[in-house]
Amino acid sequence: MSPGVWAPPRWRSSIATPPNSNFGVTTREVYLYFRPDTTSVGFRLENRLGVGIKIYWDESTFLDVYGRSFKAVHRGVNYDNKDQPQEPTYVAPGQTYADF
Repeated sequence: MSPGVWAPPRWRSSIATPPNSNFGVTTREVYLYFRPDTTSVGFRLENRLGVGIKIYWDESTFLDVYGRSFKAVHRGVNYDNKDQPQEPTYVAPGQTYADF
């Protein structure tokens, strides 16, 4: 790339199991859908269980194409505070949670 020329970032994503092209994983327990774009990776989680699910953000990571691990940051967290503890998110039975 020439100096001073901006190019949008390129994204490559994959779901290891099961392999598919719709960015989603469906089981009896959950439906999990990922949608990458140029600024974030959005997701939607549908809780199909009869009990709640907690998303522990402090234990959630994002792997880039080089295998480097980064702490996941979700909606409502300022980037400057990304290294601070984040409250878990509770997804009630039958509820759908979406972020970014």
